[in-house]
Amino acid sequence: MLKRPLQTTFYQNQGILIDIEGLNFYYNDLQVLKHIYLQVYQREFLSIVGPSGCGKTTLLKILAGLIDTNDRINSKVSEIAYMPQKGVLFEWKTLISNLMLPLMIKGKNKNLAYQKARKILDDFGLGQFKDYYPSQLSGGMRQRGAFLRTMLIGSELILLDEPFAAVDEINRRKLQLWLISLLERYRKTVVLVTHNIEEAILLSDRIAVMSDKPSTIMKTIVVDIPKPRNLDSLTHPRFSSLEKAIYELLGSSF
Repeated sequence: MLKRPLQTTFYQNQGILIDIEGLNFYYNDLQVLKHIYLQVYQREFLSIVGPSGCGKTTLLKILAGLIDTNDRINSKVSEIAYMPQKGVLFEWKTLISNLMLPLMIKGKNKNLAYQKARKILDDFGLGQFKDYYPSQLSGGMRQRGAFLRTMLIGSELILLDEPFAAVDEINRRKLQLWLISLLERYRKTVVLVTHNIEEAILLSDRIAVMSDKPSTIMKTIVVDIPKPRNLDSLTHPRFSSLEKAIYELLGSSF
């Protein structure tokens, strides 16, 4: 009988926000997820990595409640913000109106919402495009805008599916560092799906490594690099060894 894997004591003082116990999921007759055991702790940053097509996005959608499953998932989450692989902006709203929307829904004054959204757009090189509609923006600009809007929602749990995939390397790093500083201040729980191992190590408290289909979680790795992280963290002695361990796990799954 399959038993729950032993859990690290790294988060023993933090509450469990989501507890997945033996999740199985099929697309028609194809088993995508097999015996998934995973805990998401309050105020942690958890990354999920694995081979292309192994079911990472499916797992994220299940966490978001977008896919029904009869398997046991215990959740204490009251509000979720979810950003899909291709972040969706409302086509009939300008870029700044898209960013203002979650702030105004939360009850912010329109002028204050405008000022906050404008500052963030300026910080990420999008200020001059504030009055553009999504159809007038490049794919990378739309992705940046969708990511910034997701973060402004301010939900308890934030689910991100490859949020920086369409962003150039300079802005990708800038967004990563901004995300680190934001979470240091507001301590949200984030689950990130990414193909970028370096990104996962830089951002995460833990990394769940998935196998090829039918996918299981082969191992959950604690990223024991001191926080707060910055560019110097990339040269920390543990960084390369963690990267090597993850690549070895992924190599063994084929």
